[in-house]
Amino acid sequence: MTSSLPILVPRLIGGLETNVKGNIHFLSDDEVVYPVGSVVAIHNYHEKKQKFIKLSEKGKNLTHVAVSPDKKLIAVVETTDKYPIVTLWCSETYKKKRTLTLPTDKDIIANRYVAVDFTYNSKNIIVVTGEPDWSLYCFKCDKGRLESFARANNSNNTGTVSQLACNPNDANQLAVIGETVLRCLGCTDYTWRQFGYNKFDPVTYTSCCWLSQDRLMVGSSKGKILILEVGEVRAIFHAMDLPIINMKLKEE
Repeated sequence: MTSSLPILVPRLIGGLETNVKGNIHFLSDDEVVYPVGSVVAIHNYHEKKQKFIKLSEKGKNLTHVAVSPDKKLIAVVETTDKYPIVTLWCSETYKKKRTLTLPTDKDIIANRYVAVDFTYNSKNIIVVTGEPDWSLYCFKCDKGRLESFARANNSNNTGTVSQLACNPNDANQLAVIGETVLRCLGCTDYTWRQFGYNKFDPVTYTSCCWLSQDRLMVGSSKGKILILEVGEVRAIFHAMDLPIINMKLKEE
């Protein structure tokens, strides 16, 4: 007479992958999403329960996790030997909805995404490829269709990109920053064009955040904080000198 061994099922997994961008998000007031080990965990910290999204290759190719503003989609971004992929998962059923891949008819060399963000209305997801392409691609979430694309770094193909930020009120506007890169882009008729600030500065921009539809805050590695309105620089602050930033801006 033989007895079957009990099957061990994970209940709670702790830890955090610090090398993954966007490594923790609120999914609701009670749930957070974060990558750990070979899964993305959806943790309800009130009920002390977890659900899991299993990753390919035991999670070793995971680079980003993003959650749509309406909290209905979880984007899992991974690299492969040939090209990067984005997998969209339903946050309610934890089932895969679709996989977004780069078009095969374009001369794409990059094998990773360096930045990813959803538009404010959760209808599109925008990604930026790394070296040597530095290109921006906008996909339709519900169809998985490529809507538009553009150069992400400077128009002369200089600079690198580290972050992408979609406008909080306009799905056709975004900002990209990085080493010598600070660009505000707008899309009309599926074509992205730069507007506002258009100078080359030997500055590494490290972070950016939209404060409103027209106002963008950008930080640099030298501790400078730039405030842009409608794409134009309105004020520059030095982070180490000011405990409070007065947002009643004056023209430079």
